Amino acid sequence: MVLSMGRVAYFGKASKMSEYLTSIGSPPSEGTNVAEFVLDLVNKDFTSASTVKKTLGKWAERRGGAPYGVEEKSEKDVTATPTNTSSTSSFTKQLAVLTDRSFLVARREPLAYLVRLVANFVATLFFGIIYIKTRDKTQDQVISRTFFLMFCMGIPMQFIIVSNFIYYYQWLSLKKEVKDGMYHPAASAIASWIVQTPVMRTRCLCSRMDSYDALDIRRS
Repeated sequence: MVLSMGRVAYFGKASKMSEYLTSIGSPPSEGTNVAEFVLDLVNKDFTSASTVKKTLGKWAERRGGAPYGVEEKSEKDVTATPTNTSSTSSFTKQLAVLTDRSFLVARREPLAYLVRLVANFVATLFFGIIYIKTRDKTQDQVISRTFFLMFCMGIPMQFIIVSNFIYYYQWLSLKKEVKDGMYHPAASAIASWIVQTPVMRTRCLCSRMDSYDALDIRRS
């Protein structure tokens, strides 16, 4: 099976692929690797978008969607209702699938969230022990207390650099999938916010809890 933009471009015997491509007006030249040819044919990075859509449309015009090259049923057995292969999932379904995928990535990529959460807690605890005397609210502790606050705010922010390469590859994947029409970019953004909002709040709590105790800060 060959897919492109979430739609079927070919489904059937590999030995019959060249025959099918010839029948739709896109014959591979002699000596060409048919597998590589068809992958280029349905890839918008190597072929014009109009040609890709034309190839997908040719397969969509086939009735019943039976594998090519396999003995097909008679016309009486084939339903007269054509399959709408060009339809896309609803926004709600896209959001549900992408949210589930984001949670899965968060679990499988500890560097994205868990490692930074632990690192923030340990780093803040470390400086909290060093500047434990800043709990004394006296004039001679003003500078030390200021430096401690700077460390508590600055160090956790630096850990995001570690996860930059993860987000970079996620962006490349997102860009390609949106370009192929797999889902709407807004669905991906909302799914990301759903996952990141509670995680970021937890990270913030872990980063600030030690500093609040070390500085003896109490809510008024």
